[in-house]
Amino acid sequence: MGDRRGPYIGFTAGASRQAVMFDTHYATEVRETSGLVPVVGGLGAGKSVLIGLVTYEAVRRGIPSVILDPSGPLSRLTELPELREHSEHLDLTTAASGTLNPFEVVAPPVRQAFSDDKAFAEAEVLAAQDRKLLAMDVIRMLLPASVDAMPSTSLVISDAVRATRGTAETSLWHVVQLLEQHQDPHARVVANYLRDMAELPLARLFFPSTEQTSARRLGARLTVLTMPGLSLPPRSVPRDHWSTTEQLSVPLLHLASWYAARAVYGRTMQSRKLVALDETHFLGEWSAGRALFTRLGRDSRKWNTCVLAASQNPSDVLGMDVANFMSAAFVGRIEDEDNARDGLRMLRVPTGVGYERVLASLSQQRGDESSREFVMRDVDGNVDRVRIDLSANPGLLDVLNTTARPAADDDGLVA
Repeated sequence: MGDRRGPYIGFTAGASRQAVMFDTHYATEVRETSGLVPVVGGLGAGKSVLIGLVTYEAVRRGIPSVILDPSGPLSRLTELPELREHSEHLDLTTAASGTLNPFEVVAPPVRQAFSDDKAFAEAEVLAAQDRKLLAMDVIRMLLPASVDAMPSTSLVISDAVRATRGTAETSLWHVVQLLEQHQDPHARVVANYLRDMAELPLARLFFPSTEQTSARRLGARLTVLTMPGLSLPPRSVPRDHWSTTEQLSVPLLHLASWYAARAVYGRTMQSRKLVALDETHFLGEWSAGRALFTRLGRDSRKWNTCVLAASQNPSDVLGMDVANFMSAAFVGRIEDEDNARDGLRMLRVPTGVGYERVLASLSQQRGDESSREFVMRDVDGNVDRVRIDLSANPGLLDVLNTTARPAADDDGLVA
């Protein structure tokens, strides 16, 4: 198991016990394949522990890394003494107005990254298309479900966004103005809803102030993007029953994911990079999210990037048509039998012959972060049960431990 040249992450927990090494760039540099690595598992499966460990080792090796962790526990990595001088924690909820302007979060192509003017021009066209697609999806996310469902809504939004030509200097305010000038009366209805949403505190991230704010360059060795207090809607609740906060959280997550991707396309192709995205299942429900995920999977080899994508269900990743881009995969504890079958498909293991019970038996000791288990498929196609091992680094283990612990009183006694 493993690539035998990367940092130690754990040991096999099957019939034999062998060290497992995982090099984030073995796939792209040696095997010349995609760098997309899904990390899936139910609540408490240990996804944050694994992502934190892999990212920690990457940063220690000098690889620029960006983590999008909406809930925020992985931001504690930036406080470790060995990483503190090279890290930055960016709370997107307190960032400057317009930080997540959909026309700016898509990174403009860098001329030096392309061999000729034709390839560079094609990249500029693709970036403009990405901006328009993202802007259209974000606008629809901000509208009530009943308004979004109207056929004329998509038409007027498409007309307004197309008129912007997808330039990086555009903002949602330009789209609102174009909607107000549209000949269809329904366009003004959409514009009025957008103006109402722009008055909400978090919406200032989408709507720049009068002074345009350029997207921030992610230049630190480790950047952790968080959105504390973000309330993502339960998957079982229909969209028309979402609260206003939940309605805002979905475009926030999409735009933050594109913002994190700037760490890839804002650097040279050959340099090593790592991007870790959490809550990726929300990306698959909108075309802009699927486009980002597909692009990262497709471009990861060419841009020498390891992409760690965390989600609770394997079907969330498989549903985004990136199965051909997965170089390795980690599947944690999954108790639901249907989801377990999807996990086995991700591992390329036969289904219906009993392996589903193996996924349900992983990490039996709940609350013990030091013994989280995954079934891993490495880049060479080997599959085995792996126990993540942080016993040699108790400081890192303490930082990554997200299990709630009982509070102690003033005398140090546990309540």
